[in-house]
Amino acid sequence: MKFLLILSSLILGTIAIDQSFLEAARSKIKKKLVECIDEEHSSQSDLDEILALHVPASHEGKCAIFCTHKKFDLQHEDGSINQEGALETFEIIKEVDEEFYQKWVNVFNSCSSSKVLT
Repeated sequence: MKFLLILSSLILGTIAIDQSFLEAARSKIKKKLVECIDEEHSSQSDLDEILALHVPASHEGKCAIFCTHKKFDLQHEDGSINQEGALETFEIIKEVDEEFYQKWVNVFNSCSSSKVLT
């Protein structure tokens, strides 16, 4: 469940790309997260924790993270990482910053059990 938190903080916190792109990405992530907060009946404090890049203590908050992962095709229903979906989701980064994208692929492959991303 921490994958989205780590990945979004890495993307949104460390790459030096166009500010409008970053704002659009933050907005899209937050929109999906708010949808999942509602779907999972999570609390405002869960949302606040997630936005502060912390894993919420409640079960519903953790389910909201998993829901968000599924909405971005980062995880399968069984909780396993959807490597192909993750690559497709983050393809837009490749268009904006090829070097960062390749670094992300290297980190992803280092942390994955099978290397399907190139």
